[in-house]
Amino acid sequence: MDWSLEIRKAENGFVVKWWEELENDKWNELVRVFEETGEDEDELDAAEALLYFVLEHFDLRGSKHDQRRITIDITDKREEGEEK
Repeated sequence: MDWSLEIRKAENGFVVKWWEELENDKWNELVRVFEETGEDEDELDAAEALLYFVLEHFDLRGSKHDQRRITIDITDKREEGEEK
């Protein structure tokens, strides 16, 4: 199995393309968009969703019970009480 992703930065997020093998040596191109919604989500939220997708695509997500695993976290250092 050949695993790969093409990730492109867009104006309001990211576009991911990859191929999945179908029967009879045929391939299907798939596309997923991770974009800012403009509401409470921003570029960091889109990037976080993209990174989780990459971990899942390459089967690296792991379990909360694993001794070692990759985590992704957005650190918000705004003062308490300040609106997002």
